[in-house]
Amino acid sequence: MAQPRRRSWLQPRACPPVPGPVPYSPYNYDAWTINFGFVCAAQFTASGSINGFSIVVWLWPGDTLSTVDAKIGSRPDDWAVMLWTVSPTSGRYLGGNQYGYDIYQYDFAFTSLDPGTYWLTLQNAVCPSGDPIYWDVYKWGPFDCWENTLGDLTSDIDGAGTFTFKCDGVVSGAIS
Repeated sequence: MAQPRRRSWLQPRACPPVPGPVPYSPYNYDAWTINFGFVCAAQFTASGSINGFSIVVWLWPGDTLSTVDAKIGSRPDDWAVMLWTVSPTSGRYLGGNQYGYDIYQYDFAFTSLDPGTYWLTLQNAVCPSGDPIYWDVYKWGPFDCWENTLGDLTSDIDGAGTFTFKCDGVVSGAIS
């Protein structure tokens, strides 16, 4: 089974193949680990006050996301605006991808954030099984994104792409 980038040090389990051909989906390109010490961030500009965000993750079949540490700041390694461990307020199964992963959108709430340009940073994601959790990369951008072991990922994802997320209508990536 193909693995997203930034795999964890754990041995992967076999995932069942997805039956039949997989139709085009924005969640088939790539994803990066947000647990086991890996940290990923994406930049966004809020044109109005926002009170939450949504992310798309790749999970092993049967897994669910329990919590994730989220930071909002002026740079990927900054948490001056907000830092918290958050549980999803809701989750929605989006289907499987050609690699055999289940794709989910998870929604989170937080106190109001004023207009401005920020970085959403995610790390220490937890699922009950202890398996890796991958933040989806949407290929078409361009947007700024970052990972703690490599730094700027903009050129690594062909100069056009970002992690898939949405902040109350401020869309970065392909959440519909």
